Amino acid sequence: MLKDDILKLLKEDAEFRKQVEEILGISFINVTLADLKDILKGLLASMDKLKSSVDQLVDAQRRAEERIAKLENAVEQLVEAQKRTDERITKLEESTKKLEQAVQELIEAQKKHDERITKLEESTKKLEQAVQELIEAQKKHDERITKLEESTKKLEQAVQELIEAQKKHDERITKLEESTKKLEQAVQELIEAQKKHDERITKLEESTKKLEQAVQELIEAQKKHDERITKLEESIQKLVDAQRRAEERIAKLENAVEQLVEAQKRTDERITKLEEVTMKLVESQLGMQNEIRELRKALGSMGKRWGRDFEKLIIEIVDELAKQEGLDLKYVNKFTYKDDNGLFGLKGVEYDVDLLIKDTKVYLIEIKSYVEKDDVNWAAHKFNVIEKALGLKNTIKMIFAVDATNLATKKGEELGIKVVYGSQSEEEEKGEVKVG
Repeated sequence: MLKDDILKLLKEDAEFRKQVEEILGISFINVTLADLKDILKGLLASMDKLKSSVDQLVDAQRRAEERIAKLENAVEQLVEAQKRTDERITKLEESTKKLEQAVQELIEAQKKHDERITKLEESTKKLEQAVQELIEAQKKHDERITKLEESTKKLEQAVQELIEAQKKHDERITKLEESTKKLEQAVQELIEAQKKHDERITKLEESTKKLEQAVQELIEAQKKHDERITKLEESIQKLVDAQRRAEERIAKLENAVEQLVEAQKRTDERITKLEEVTMKLVESQLGMQNEIRELRKALGSMGKRWGRDFEKLIIEIVDELAKQEGLDLKYVNKFTYKDDNGLFGLKGVEYDVDLLIKDTKVYLIEIKSYVEKDDVNWAAHKFNVIEKALGLKNTIKMIFAVDATNLATKKGEELGIKVVYGSQSEEEEKGEVKVG
């Protein structure tokens, strides 16, 4: 039949099959499909790179928020320290007021003390004047005693002359005896008066001694008073020195507060700049999110258009890569392990891999459209978790990808994972993203 002949020619005659494809436009469709595969590979790689850049931007935003939070915490601590400083200054001001009050009371006490000293000096002057008057009286008394002694000598001389006259004048003896008796009586009275005078002089001497003793005690009291005044002056000097040191400390504290205010101003300026940078970063991120949103819409539209053809294309590429490794992915079984107890990380995390058993060998497989270094690290962790959960040993670990980066293949070699890819792209080493 004609149909069988045509089918036979299509199977056996390559030239005829080629002409038919050209007539039907199949060759053009194949070329377009191949080009479309390349475009899709590049688009997938760009999408994954864009996702990586967005993740880095999110991490940078998170670190910026953490730094701002730390900065806010430092500002709060600075405010608390400022409050404590204000409290200490307030207490210092209260202590200074109390000190000023104590100094004022000390000045009042000193004034009263000076008044008492003035009165004491006046009393001392009066006492010195009384002692001087007593000395003058004593001098006059001595002069009177001297005159009395002279009169006595003259009296003795007159008595002697009287005795002589009595010898010569017998007649006058009686008269002289009478006169003598009277004189003896007067002398006796004079002797009694002298005794009384001696007693008065003795008492005066005793009073003078007591006065001297009192003056000596007053001198001792004055010395003690001078010592107390000296100590008081020393205490006042110490108080003045302490006041001066307190004023110096207050001056230093005021200087430190001024420096703290300046540092606070600089901190505010840095926070303002950081807020501006953060605002720009947020605006940039919002713009990036809008672009990603538009790109997702575009990709969604493309997905709607390509749909199953795109999935089929990925499956065909991965199947082709697997066949090159001698594996048939239609025998792959999906396995998911849920870590309910958090033995290998956070509780409830699910680890899913593709399992393939061939010739008694167990293959742990990860299938992705695009693979970079971090994906290899995550796959290595998942493979280790599955091995421990199922008790597997000597498994063969593989990652199939339409596109893989140079760092992904290098990390796979380091971790004992074979990365099989259709095309390779460049990936730069990730560093810390600095903000501000």
